Amino acid sequence: MTALRKSRPGDVRELRKLWEIVFGPEEAFTEVFFREVYRPGSAAVAEENGVIVSAAYGVDFGTDRYIYAVGTRPDHRGRGLGKAVTLLAAGGGPAYLCPANEKLRNWYVREMGAECACRRPIFDPPGELRAISAGEYAGRRERLLAGRPHAVYTPEVLELFALYGTFYAEAGGGIRAMEGDETREALPCRFGEEPYILSLNGAPPIYWGLTLE
Repeated sequence: MTALRKSRPGDVRELRKLWEIVFGPEEAFTEVFFREVYRPGSAAVAEENGVIVSAAYGVDFGTDRYIYAVGTRPDHRGRGLGKAVTLLAAGGGPAYLCPANEKLRNWYVREMGAECACRRPIFDPPGELRAISAGEYAGRRERLLAGRPHAVYTPEVLELFALYGTFYAEAGGGIRAMEGDETREALPCRFGEEPYILSLNGAPPIYWGLTLE
């Protein structure tokens, strides 16, 4: 029998095992994630015979909840467990998620009534850049987005991004978060048409640049 529940103290070993099966080994990332971001009760799990076979994480981005790393063991797929843990992680309240591709995005729209909450920005080529700290980036970002509904990045989320990315200030006053030569967020920015962040349970439209994808 499959039991659905919130995660508990002592689940980390099973959660990390599932993560590696579904997403592959990401030791540096998962070490920071489970130390700084994850808390008991923030994940929803499906368990069979003491083994966690599916999980979804509710990550706090300021006051907003982001559903992240939804994954099910390959031999347990096709039974609706991904949908079940996603809805449990959302807890019936407004939540957001960023599916990895169009196929998954369409699945969330079809199966859970998800709607587009933010479209993927179009990034102009960067100008002169100066590396800045995560704290300075967060402060500048809040000033640039003042008065606009937006996700607020916690220090823990910024620490995760800093594992593989760098924060910059542009000479003209803008900011940019980059992974190598790829821009992940730039403000101010133009917007495209491709859905990016989806909303669950009536979560309102919101600006959201960085995710944990």
